[in-house]
Amino acid sequence: MTPQEKFISKFLLTILAVGLMVGYVRRTWFPETFDISESAEEADEVAKIAQERRTARLAGENIASIITIQKVNLNRALKSELITLPGIG
Repeated sequence: MTPQEKFISKFLLTILAVGLMVGYVRRTWFPETFDISESAEEADEVAKIAQERRTARLAGENIASIITIQKVNLNRALKSELITLPGIG
């Protein structure tokens, strides 16, 4: 192996090790940010909203007239809450 290949190998292994450590620290210290699973109720609600939108499109209705617009905190909103916003699917 040439010195340049050795350097590149060490560099890549170092980047891999740092990435693994950062991932471990994030999962250990901030576990709530990795909870991406949806509850069954939320999945049912999303499916219901999607079905209502499909039905409205087939019937030629305006989707905005079906959806009640509410204020939603974008930083803390669930997927089901974001889907209820017009223009977001």
